[in-house]
Amino acid sequence: MKKMNMMAVMMAMFVAPFTANAAAMKNNTSDAHQKEVVFKKGQNQRKVVYQTDDQGRVVCKTSYYWNELFKTWDPMTRYSVLFEDGKTKVVFAAWNKDTHQFSNHQTMQIFDSSEFPIIFQLPE
Repeated sequence: MKKMNMMAVMMAMFVAPFTANAAAMKNNTSDAHQKEVVFKKGQNQRKVVYQTDDQGRVVCKTSYYWNELFKTWDPMTRYSVLFEDGKTKVVFAAWNKDTHQFSNHQTMQIFDSSEFPIIFQLPE
């Protein structure tokens, strides 16, 4: 039991920074900097919402699927991007239906901004 508690604490320590970064990145845009693209293939529909900052860089890319039963767009995944100190941080998270947050399978990658100036580009 003690080993299980220690594992839970270690997992919380690992995931907490990602959650904090994703939450901080989420508030960097306004609705004026948003573009939605809907993809349809047969009965399947997907929507991707791109949010950009004042410089036109994509700072958030959120994917949704069409729930035909409830007639709603249900969230699937989110990529959040933070530009700071010559580095670009990208946090991926999947939607957690239990907590209603992007908290499942969180991962972070850090890129050198000079090598990768654009991570996600707005579709035309």
